[in-house]
Amino acid sequence: MAQRHSLDRSWPWREDFASLDATERRGARYALQMVARCTWLQGRFDDEDFLNPLWALTRCLFDPDKLQLLKREWERPDEPASRHGAAKDEDDEDDDWNLFQPYRSHRGDPWRIPSGVAGARMRKTLIGYFSDVPEAVLARLAADDGTTPTRHCIQVLVACAGLDALEGQMLDFVEKRETLQPFPFFLRETGTLRIQHHLECLSAAFDCQPRAVLQRLEPTRSLVRLGLLRRGSLAPDLEDYLDAENLFAELLAQNPQDRDALLDALIDPAPVAHFALERFPHLSTEAQRLTAVLGQGARARAAGINALLHGAPGSGKTQFALAVAAAAGLHAYSVRYEGAKGQAMSRTDRLGAYQLAQQLLRTHADALLIFDEVEDVFADSANTLAMLLGGEAKAHREKGWMNRVLEENPVPAIWITNDADSIDPAFRRRFLLPVAFAVPPRSVRRKMVGEHLAGVDVPEALLDELAADAVMMPSSFGAARRLATLCPDEPPEAVIRGGIAATRRLLHGAAAPRLRRPTIDFDVAYLNLASGIAPGRLADALSRSGRGTLCFYGPPGT
Repeated sequence: MAQRHSLDRSWPWREDFASLDATERRGARYALQMVARCTWLQGRFDDEDFLNPLWALTRCLFDPDKLQLLKREWERPDEPASRHGAAKDEDDEDDDWNLFQPYRSHRGDPWRIPSGVAGARMRKTLIGYFSDVPEAVLARLAADDGTTPTRHCIQVLVACAGLDALEGQMLDFVEKRETLQPFPFFLRETGTLRIQHHLECLSAAFDCQPRAVLQRLEPTRSLVRLGLLRRGSLAPDLEDYLDAENLFAELLAQNPQDRDALLDALIDPAPVAHFALERFPHLSTEAQRLTAVLGQGARARAAGINALLHGAPGSGKTQFALAVAAAAGLHAYSVRYEGAKGQAMSRTDRLGAYQLAQQLLRTHADALLIFDEVEDVFADSANTLAMLLGGEAKAHREKGWMNRVLEENPVPAIWITNDADSIDPAFRRRFLLPVAFAVPPRSVRRKMVGEHLAGVDVPEALLDELAADAVMMPSSFGAARRLATLCPDEPPEAVIRGGIAATRRLLHGAAAPRLRRPTIDFDVAYLNLASGIAPGRLADALSRSGRGTLCFYGPPGT
C-alpha cells in the first residue's frame, strides 16, 4: 500500500473540496499554493515550527478515509524504530490521536505533530506530499474555492468601494491571518526576509504576478488610499508585510452586512441645525453662494465641490455648515472622530472613512459630507520627516493624491478648520468655496447674546456688555446660558458674569476687556483730512461693518 501511495501523488487529497468550510478551505489553499509554487519554502519542511502550522492549515484537504489508512501505516508496530531515526515516545503509548482535531503539546502550539516513531513517519510522509503537489489538485482546489472573500462584510466592502478581485483577495488574506490560529505562525515561519520573497509568496497565494500585488499597495491605489491596508516596508517576515489599517480592523469588528450598515460604520447623520441662515447676517453673501453651489453641485453630481470654513474656535462654523445644508435641501453627514469603542480615529482612518463614504453616497443627489476638525488630516508629520530625509518623491506623490481627493469627490463636502494656515497652499487653492469666519459685528453679536440668553432674568446692560466684548465667540454665549440653567438657585447675572470671566481668563488671560480711557478730550472737528471724507462717516462705516482697513499718511506730528 505504501508503494501505491508513492506512485499516486494525488492519492491522499480529497476529490471534492467544495463541501469544506469556506474559511478553513481558503486558509488551506493559501498555504498549499505557497509551498507548491515557492519551491525555496520546501527547505523549511525540516523545521517543525514551519511544518506543524502547515499541517494544521491543510489537513482539511486530505481525504479522511485515506488519512486513516496512512495513520495505520504510521502506527504499525513491525517497523524498527532505528530505521526512522527516532525512538517511541512515552506520550505515544495508548495515544488515540485524532487527525482532524488540534493536537496537545507541552510547547503550547495546539497543532503539533506527535513525537516518537509514528510522528517521524508522519512527518516524512507529509513532507513527501507537500514537496510534490499535483497541479490537478491545485486546479481542483482553486475551482472549488474561487476568489470571493469568505467573510460577507468584506464582500459588501469590495462591492461598495469598487475594489477589484485581487484587492478583495488581499483583504481576505489579512482577515484569514486574524481568523485562523495557525496562519500567522505559518507566515512567520516561512523564513522570508526579502520583500521580493514576500511578494512571491503572496502572488502564489493569489494566483497572480508579484508586480500586481505591489501595484495594489501603491499609495494612490484603493487599498492604501481608502485606509484599509498598509505595506510594512521594513517588515522582517511575511506575517507583518501585509497589514490592516485601523479602519479595516474596525469594519471587521462591526461586521456590516449591507451597504447601509457599512455607511453607518463610517459616518453619522449630521445633527439638526440650531439656527437658520438668517442668524448669520454678516455672512449673507457667502451663505447665498454656498447654498446655491452646493445644492446645484449635488443635484448635477458635479465633482470637486468643496467648501472650506476657517476661523477661530467657537465662531459658529459648524452651525453655519448645518444651516447651509438645510437651506440647500441636502442630507448632511458627518465624518466620525471616534471608532465604535470610543477610540480616537487617526488621520488615515478619517480620510479613509471620508473617501469610502464618498463612494457609497456617489449616486445620491441630495447628500453632503461635513468633515470637521481637519487640521490633522492635512498635517502629516511623517510626510514632513520624509521630505527632510530626502523623500521628496514620496511627499509629492502624497500631495498629488490629496489634490485628487479635493478635485474628484463626487459628493459635495464642507471642510471645517480652526487654522487654515496649517493647510498647504496647494490644497487651499483647490477649495472652490472658502469662507473666513471673523468676529461678528457688534450688532450681530448683540442679537446672538439675546437669543442665547432669552428667558434668563438678566438686565439689558449685561447683554450689551457681553456683545461689546469682541473676543467672546458665539459658543461662549451658549455656555453661559447652560451654566445659568444648571445653577437655578443662584442669581443668573452673577452666574453668567462669573462663567464668562473664568472663560475669558482661560482663553485670553484677563477676566474682562481692558477699557481705554483717554486722558484728554479729542474733537474730530480739529482734523484736516485731505480726502474730504468726514471722520464721523468713517466711524459710522466701521460701526456698521465691524471691520475695515485705513491708511493714514502725511507729515509727522499731524
